[in-house]
Amino acid sequence: MDRLDDPVQAALDLAAFVRALQSIDSTGGPKHHRGLPIRLADEMVRTGIAGVRGEIDGDAVIEVWDRVVTAPDYDGPPVWFHGDLSYLNLLARDGKLTAVIDWGSCGVGDPAIEMEPAWSLFPPDARRAYRDAIGVDDATWERGKGWVLTGAFGIPYYRDTNPVLVASKVRGIEAVLADSD
Repeated sequence: MDRLDDPVQAALDLAAFVRALQSIDSTGGPKHHRGLPIRLADEMVRTGIAGVRGEIDGDAVIEVWDRVVTAPDYDGPPVWFHGDLSYLNLLARDGKLTAVIDWGSCGVGDPAIEMEPAWSLFPPDARRAYRDAIGVDDATWERGKGWVLTGAFGIPYYRDTNPVLVASKVRGIEAVLADSD
């Protein structure tokens, strides 16, 4: 996302995309695990945290994760989500966000997965703009932090094969920790 001229505008543009996607009738839409309650990832996240001690503050991650899993589950109607709004799946041209690719994680369910880019992609001012533009409640925002923390599981797996992805996951987790003080 370092190719974007204005991160706040990019956050607003991505939020508009997410809102438009969520406005589509989800009747009969496919289920995907990224639309399920984040608390179901508890064992995986705790295993991941154990594998990254020394790289990130595991105790701080557990403290935030414990708040995430106690956030209320989503109880609204299922909504469409892309499910992987990472730097790998957002295209930019001339300093502006222009496209979203890779729809392999798309489905219907809890919208919290779409909060993940707030910490993984954006600095604090753009993060606030993203949240305000999407208009989510505190519980959804908290569950969104959880999706970032699930990255702890992938860090050991990708440590030697994809250091760019690992650095992105670490940055996202650190942003969640900084945002949770």
